[in-house]
Amino acid sequence: MPVGPCCGKEQETVLPEVVHPDPYVGDDQFEVIERRVDALDVRIARLQELEQRVASLEKVCGCESGDGKDVNDGIILDFHALKKNAASSTFSKANTEEMEAMQAERLEASFPTTSQAINPDGPPRSIQMLQESFWDAIFVLGLGGLGVPTTLLVTIGTLVSICSQSLFCWIVFAAFLVPDAKYDPAWLVDWRLLVGHSVNGYDANSDSSLVSRACRGKPFEREWWTHALLNEIDDYLTPLLSEDMTVGSVLSSMAVAIWLAYIAKELQRVGHLAMDLLVIPSGPTMIVDMDHVNRKGGIVHAGSTGTMGTMGYARFKCCFVSMSRVRMSMLLVVLAVRAALAALLGFFGALWLCRTRDVENIIQNGVSLVFVLEIDELFFELFAPHHASRFVTSVARVENQTRKAWAYNLASSLQLLVFLGVVVAFVWLEVVPNTHSAQEVRDIVCSGNQDFVIESHTKVGPIFVTDTSPFEDGNLDNKMLPGMLPLLREVSENYKPGAVDWMWRGTLEGRGAVAVKHTPTVRDFNSWLTMDQFQVADQSTYGFGNWFGNSCKDQGRDFWEGDWLWSTATALTGATDCASAEPFCGEGNLPLIRMLCPETCKCSTAVAGQFLSNGCRLGCKDEPGFMNVSCEDFAEDDVEKKEAWDYYWGLFYTNNQGLWQEDHELMVFAKNVKNGSQGNCSVLKSASWMRDEFCFQYHNDWVARRPLTAFCPETCGCLQTPRPESPISTSIGSWCPSTC
Repeated sequence: MPVGPCCGKEQETVLPEVVHPDPYVGDDQFEVIERRVDALDVRIARLQELEQRVASLEKVCGCESGDGKDVNDGIILDFHALKKNAASSTFSKANTEEMEAMQAERLEASFPTTSQAINPDGPPRSIQMLQESFWDAIFVLGLGGLGVPTTLLVTIGTLVSICSQSLFCWIVFAAFLVPDAKYDPAWLVDWRLLVGHSVNGYDANSDSSLVSRACRGKPFEREWWTHALLNEIDDYLTPLLSEDMTVGSVLSSMAVAIWLAYIAKELQRVGHLAMDLLVIPSGPTMIVDMDHVNRKGGIVHAGSTGTMGTMGYARFKCCFVSMSRVRMSMLLVVLAVRAALAALLGFFGALWLCRTRDVENIIQNGVSLVFVLEIDELFFELFAPHHASRFVTSVARVENQTRKAWAYNLASSLQLLVFLGVVVAFVWLEVVPNTHSAQEVRDIVCSGNQDFVIESHTKVGPIFVTDTSPFEDGNLDNKMLPGMLPLLREVSENYKPGAVDWMWRGTLEGRGAVAVKHTPTVRDFNSWLTMDQFQVADQSTYGFGNWFGNSCKDQGRDFWEGDWLWSTATALTGATDCASAEPFCGEGNLPLIRMLCPETCKCSTAVAGQFLSNGCRLGCKDEPGFMNVSCEDFAEDDVEKKEAWDYYWGLFYTNNQGLWQEDHELMVFAKNVKNGSQGNCSVLKSASWMRDEFCFQYHNDWVARRPLTAFCPETCGCLQTPRPESPISTSIGSWCPSTC
């Protein structure tokens, strides 16, 4: 039979060599005969195929007329003839170049065009059947001279892959798919009411509730779990293109689609192996080494590059020609297990990705899933013997192009539709509800009014509620008066421990001399800080100085605590002395100004007109002249007292805005007096409660108000015997003039 490119020298046809008998076939004579008959059938089929291929080659090389070309076979060249002709003296250099050009043209013509590549009438072609993985290596266990050690390694590797993937499925199901306790709506509702708005969660530094700090604050202002929860939700619900299309939902959908594509690829691989397995004829397990045949026949298939210099043996050289029912049944069971594990991994992995709300973990989880799916390939590449790997990848399958192009297109379209349907189902049933759940949790924790604390009395039951301040960036300094934070920072940057007594002193750029009280122990430190504004103002002198400048006279910087107190007053108001501090004498939150400037701030006498009691020392009542006024109600023509009276009601109105209703009769009266209207002591007789409120002094955090007794001694009952007493227990007495 001719085998060269052109009607050349004939060679004896070499039949395929059967390299593998089935080790399970018996040795009795009947089985031997049956096996030889089957082998003979294989040889006959092979001879018929070789005849077809030789006829096609004759057409290609031009030995016969005709236009048909087999685009699925490589160019077969008779190298013995080529070598012989090349050595002949009758071949010139031009002939050699012409021959090489002809060979290049033939080689180029061997590559199929687009229309030829899908020619349904073409002959069968070999395609790689098995890949480098322990799952595929099971197909050749006991074949190809692998030996017992290699077979044992492949078996162990397969079991490890099965166990690893099964264990991961169980871990995902048992640990990662359980509901996250942080997202329990019922628990979060109770947490917000009983913890988030509890007085125990109130922060005095920022005057904010725990809920306000959790929803508006930064990581350091939050509890660790609320930060983890809200930060996770905020990242997940970050709008991408719209409020409904968030970063988390889009990323989850993409991760699920990619993961399911890997699973579809794995299931498709299992399906192809199952179909390849089912078309193998039943009989003794035999695998043919086609490379052995080609070497003996002196023919070589062209390499993938299509050049003469790269010709070598075919990559896929082994092919199953028959297989025993026992092996086929076992392989089908293995494929079923493989498909089941892939389906479980796909289902649980997709659920895991859908329910993951941490956007960083979505990507990490997707990568870990792919790693687990391909773990058998990784282990095979690392631990499988080289000869076993080569043998596994050399096994081919024969593909007959019996389908039309439209059939392939239809199959691909159906696969795409099924894939999209599964992805959409997971997104609709899992990703969308997961997004809604995240939105619900954020609304539970952070929606509505955040700025209050509420409690029920633990012993009696009545409910108490109070408002708090919204937590905003930078309002941690609510624990201090406005203006103190810059001074605090500068002092902390310049403070250096050293030999200091009770005062650390320094000079700061732009501020001049600054002093800070230095305490020897933390206990002393806390004793100073825990004093309220009334205790601070009324402390007696201490040692060689006074604690907070205790005096009933205006003071400058010329006393021991002067630099300490005035550097603070300057930071609060910008004032550097009592004259420049006068506009701040009526500020309720600046008692220090009234402590430093009692005369300027009208604290030194009972009829000076100061309304506020905090900052005005109680000890000043004992000073000569404090109560030395007439025991008659003031007259409106008394200019000095009328001016003090108007000042008093002006401060009353200013400091009670927001506490008293604007239409309250007393607020209306105070506003009119402030605006210049007439008013006198008769206002105290307009209601019975008025005298109880304004004829007695109140000096506490609830009410810090000086009385009008010195202005209206007659109305307040200073001439009565006995004098009236306040029914309110928090009052500290009336200021009846000494002349009464």
